Amino acid sequence: YGDAEVFIEAMTHGTTSKRGLLAATRSVLWGSDGVGPSVSAYHRGLVGEVVEMRPGVEFSVNDLAFTATESRHSDPATVGLLMKTPGQGTVGYTSDTAYFPELGAIYRGVRLLILCTMWPRAQHLEKHLSTDEAEKILLDARPGCAVITHFGMRMLNAGPEKEAAYLEEATGVPVVAAVDGLKATLADIVLFQGPRKSDKPRAVEA
Repeated sequence: YGDAEVFIEAMTHGTTSKRGLLAATRSVLWGSDGVGPSVSAYHRGLVGEVVEMRPGVEFSVNDLAFTATESRHSDPATVGLLMKTPGQGTVGYTSDTAYFPELGAIYRGVRLLILCTMWPRAQHLEKHLSTDEAEKILLDARPGCAVITHFGMRMLNAGPEKEAAYLEEATGVPVVAAVDGLKATLADIVLFQGPRKSDKPRAVEA
């Protein structure tokens, strides 16, 4: 949330118009369990609506419908997200979380699942996901396709593309390793495009 206040000032036209929606967890908004706050009371007061995200809380932004989902992390207020789009399916985002058995069911059947996968295979970090745990989630959730992101140094050293290829082979779910600037366009297909003109796009029927 380091940039949240900057975005709020832009959203409110330089603080001149009380508008927009700020959705964040209790720790970000007010501070809790020794974490936060990350947005000042002044900036909270600039927006038209503030939503405190907890599992099950729903809110909308234009024609996008969001539902906060359970996550288990060092910040107990952490949540994931489901984003329902008009006519193009649902996107799931695990957020930073430990694995727990119900995690796959939360995102079952989404069109695109974004998994924060910090460590590679055969390695474990408390309150985070590894490739092995991402595999369990994908086998349970069966999304149309997936992106792994939020890589730690061990993942970067192992090679995120190799881990994505392993997940795709092991689960049958098309998996893309995120890079800075990656775009995913949901239409009749899901199209992944890297930031450089030389990056070859990948089209997934999902």
